[in-house]
Amino acid sequence: MIKKRMFYTVLVTMIVVFSTTYAILMTLERMDYRNYLQGEYSKNLYGLINNLENIDDNLSKSAVASPKGQDAVLLGDIFRHSSSALDKLNSLPVPNEVLQGANKFLSQVGDYCYTLVKAKSEGRDLNAAEYKRIDNLQAQSAGLKQRLNDILMDINMGNVKWGEIRKKVTGVMAVGNETYLSDKFTTVQKQTMDYPSLIYDGPFSDNVLEIKPKVNSLALVKRSDAEAVVRHILSGYKIDKIDLANAGGQPTIDSYTFTVQISGRNKNENITCRISKHGGRLVYLLDNRRYNRPTIDETAATERGAAYLANIGLKDMKATYSLRYEDNIVISFVHFINNVPIYPEQVKLKVALDNGEITGLEAEKFLTAYDPNRKVPVAKISEGAARSAVSSRLAVSSVRLAVIPTETNSEVLAYEFAGTYNNNEFLAYVNAANGNPQKILKILNTPNGRLTI
Repeated sequence: MIKKRMFYTVLVTMIVVFSTTYAILMTLERMDYRNYLQGEYSKNLYGLINNLENIDDNLSKSAVASPKGQDAVLLGDIFRHSSSALDKLNSLPVPNEVLQGANKFLSQVGDYCYTLVKAKSEGRDLNAAEYKRIDNLQAQSAGLKQRLNDILMDINMGNVKWGEIRKKVTGVMAVGNETYLSDKFTTVQKQTMDYPSLIYDGPFSDNVLEIKPKVNSLALVKRSDAEAVVRHILSGYKIDKIDLANAGGQPTIDSYTFTVQISGRNKNENITCRISKHGGRLVYLLDNRRYNRPTIDETAATERGAAYLANIGLKDMKATYSLRYEDNIVISFVHFINNVPIYPEQVKLKVALDNGEITGLEAEKFLTAYDPNRKVPVAKISEGAARSAVSSRLAVSSVRLAVIPTETNSEVLAYEFAGTYNNNEFLAYVNAANGNPQKILKILNTPNGRLTI
């Protein structure tokens, strides 16, 4: 009897242990699967919002785009983003009836823009009624984009539960007062049922010229010479030591990377400097110090930045666009030749607002494009001829020549037309050699500064 009891006890124990282990493993597997689905759905929601942002931006641009082909390119992009948005929207764990309005809107946007592209291919310009529909679509897309951003914020803050995922994985109906994704999309449905585009801080500031940097044509410098450049740039600081660091990656401009320890600071409040191995030019600087309460304004910070650039040998640089943060401001400076901005030759500066010190610099784009012997070409067409390539719907406020980069990694001289339409600001560029529309940018006024997209 004792042996029998021991046998059954061991058997029951093994069954319990096995069952418990199996249950734990299955639970972990389900949790992994749920996390995987949540990641996929979050990625698709981010992609959907990105598509909506591009649709919204391109719709607003198309209203003032040149009828000489530029509007057709934008409309084609809208059709492409609409198709991508539909794919991502329908991958979300939301019932089809809830998505019906958004599906209808995105389909109509894509189909309508495709129809306009076809009309353009047949040589017909858009009429006033079609432009009005574009304005209506733009307003609708802006509202949809805002609602999707609100949903994303709620998800990130944990205010919205991926209830549909939980149901699929566990088969258990959730209870309580939790808010689910489908509930949030109901507000999107209500809005869309009513229905009958590279942000960056300044024109061409993040343009990547995938060409051989012109600074690489300069003579090689030794490490000791590069270190001397660092000491000159940081001459206002008491330097404890300078160490050569491993930059990592494959930078466009081959450089020495130095970590500089400043006397009186904590070890992690160092300064990083990159000096080009050709020519010994400052490529990058980042001061990791702490900031105190701001005491200077944007005007004073801009003046400090211009003086700093002149002191390190970058002259004729003018501030264009800026972004202000709580304790610092990032300013884009562009090289000007005879009042003509050379947008590829651009430097970003980060200025501390507590004392005006320069705490950051990015000059890779400048050193890639800078030519000390550059001559601004002569425009081959008049301003009046270039204006004919700009939409009459754009209320032009100013015009000037500018050298801008192109998508084919070259540069062109263009007329820059600044203007407004429907309470939005735009920059339209027309090739000064052949009169063809070159580029159109939309300016966004934000609490931190002016951006272009």
